[in-house]
Amino acid sequence: MITEDSCELIDALIKQGRSFALWRVAGDDCIHFGMQTYGSPELLYDISDLNGRTGFVIAPFQISSKHPVVVIKPDCLDLPEDILESPQDMIEVLAHEAPVVLTEQEEKKQYESAFCLFSRPLLKGTQDKLVLSRSKTVKRRRGLSPANSFFKACKRYIYSYVYLLHTPVTGTWMGSTPEVLLAGKGKDWQTVALAGTQRLVDGKLPAKWDSKNCQEQQLVASYIRRQLAALNIHPDEKGPYSVRAGELSHLKSIFKFALPDTRM
Repeated sequence: MITEDSCELIDALIKQGRSFALWRVAGDDCIHFGMQTYGSPELLYDISDLNGRTGFVIAPFQISSKHPVVVIKPDCLDLPEDILESPQDMIEVLAHEAPVVLTEQEEKKQYESAFCLFSRPLLKGTQDKLVLSRSKTVKRRRGLSPANSFFKACKRYIYSYVYLLHTPVTGTWMGSTPEVLLAGKGKDWQTVALAGTQRLVDGKLPAKWDSKNCQEQQLVASYIRRQLAALNIHPDEKGPYSVRAGELSHLKSIFKFALPDTRM
């Protein structure tokens, strides 16, 4: 069983350049682990190439030669207790480019340029909703443990999917999300429309939502309905209702539907 006592082992995997993933499913207590000890993670340049493959998938929003889909193919599902004794030179490490670090002024200028591009279609009415994210570069404090941060996130975001991964190609990533893209098994599947944001009210979910948040969530729900309808899928829909993510709440709708089981 993987617990907070495993932090030193997990951090050692990152220092040694291992290809692994650690994750906790929303609402679950079990920490899952998968590591690829033989060969290198698979790099794909078309999302359809995932068909027929299994593994832990890291996929960018825009796939390119510099940002491929990376697939960790785990052959080890238990955290190796002897990892601290493994010599560094026995591990195959792939070369990867160091990230470009921008100054605060450069980051601001880059964001302003992106904001202008995003605002135009919104003002013209050609788009209803666009999400513009930003990045921030901070100094890593001495003694920071990625593994310890992962376990803290698991405690804070109980109803979110939380992950920590590392490969020589991608570097180290950690995150959490209450939003399930697609989940299911056999013939039974579901997806969600999650949008709108409010802070908790005295630690509790809000009873009311304003029209802006409701409209924002309905834009996502309408998009999912259209995508499913295009595939002749008519789901059972539940919601929207309030859900918690850390100290925030969101509006969520669930879409359940059946698909033919295509497994051989």
